[in-house]
Amino acid sequence: MRTISEALLTNDVSYVCHLTPCEQLPSIFRHGGLLSLIERRRRGIAEPSAQHYWGDDAKREQLADFVVCSFRPSWGMVRRHTHDLAIVVLDAALVCCTPKTCFLTTNSARASVTAQWVRQQTGVYSLLGCLAGWPTDDAEILVPSRVGVSSFRGLVFSYGALSRWWPLVRDEIARSTSNGALSPSFKTFENRGLGMAFPLDFPPAEGIPLP
Repeated sequence: MRTISEALLTNDVSYVCHLTPCEQLPSIFRHGGLLSLIERRRRGIAEPSAQHYWGDDAKREQLADFVVCSFRPSWGMVRRHTHDLAIVVLDAALVCCTPKTCFLTTNSARASVTAQWVRQQTGVYSLLGCLAGWPTDDAEILVPSRVGVSSFRGLVFSYGALSRWWPLVRDEIARSTSNGALSPSFKTFENRGLGMAFPLDFPPAEGIPLP
């Protein structure tokens, strides 16, 4: 298999995802996508109260130019979280075909995982390593710099969070000029049964369309 797009097609991977606290959603849409730590610092964007765990401060700085995505949500982490969460559903081909994207078979926060090793996990064979037997919850996709809203295909809110956060997100989408590339098929819905397999039969038969 020669290309990443061929590997995704052969393994029937249409969507990947990014897990985020709902409090970050307005900022994500305001700035046109998911941004790496370096990009957020450059733009003066405040960090959320629940920050991504990198394992230690040194690794956080060494990998600060990446956005962390995954093949499916870590449902264990979702259940332990006390904040309202949302899954940003992403187009797999647009995300994974970004140059210098890294495909990790395990969580980058593990003490045994070095930043040097992470940066070596590029290309179709690293992707196939993740897809062998279907990815575990630990498998990660690290995308350089940013994942633009053109890759967004929907939002899945944790139970009870949709009514609290969707109006704010909807208003931000409506006023932001940086969201012109958002897919017209983008939909939002609420996950009432955590633990089901991703991509949750996405796109759903019923969902909230763009305003």
